[in-house]
Amino acid sequence: MLALVIGSVGAAVLIEVWGVQTALVVVGAFLPVVILLSSGRLLSIDRSAQAPDTEILRLLRGIPFFAPLPAPAMERVMRDVFTTEAAAGDRLIREGEPGDLFYVIVEGSVEITRGGEHVSEQGPGAYVGEIALLRDVPRTASVTAKTPLRLLALEREPFLLAVTGHPSSHEAARAVANARTS
Repeated sequence: MLALVIGSVGAAVLIEVWGVQTALVVVGAFLPVVILLSSGRLLSIDRSAQAPDTEILRLLRGIPFFAPLPAPAMERVMRDVFTTEAAAGDRLIREGEPGDLFYVIVEGSVEITRGGEHVSEQGPGAYVGEIALLRDVPRTASVTAKTPLRLLALEREPFLLAVTGHPSSHEAARAVANARTS
């Protein structure tokens, strides 16, 4: 609002003092002058910016509830996701415990069991842990590393912010959770 007032008063003063043509040139030159004066800082930001890891982006975009996210939301997910590892035999998720992390398998494979019974095996590109986070329930299955694993992990809050903050993503996440618990 202050900028609007200053611009309105400033334009009126310019027109009164130098005329319409000069006022238009001065106002039109304002933004290019500001850009020129701040270009050094803008260029330094560009030089220090890092491109996202394409492998991680490809894996995350392959997940139905991350695929519809707009670029700014996906950028936030990319900033919050972290890599972790697990040895063969490590239990990533224990059935009945509270959920705190969502995992994406980058390398290796896991066995999923429910009630001690084998449900499936999953490998690179697969993901686990979303049901407990989405529904705020205890873990519905156990997940054990069959081989050494390299994983992406996302904590509960950033996961929920990304998925539930966008209607198409939230709907896709509900569909995945419903299909996995059926």
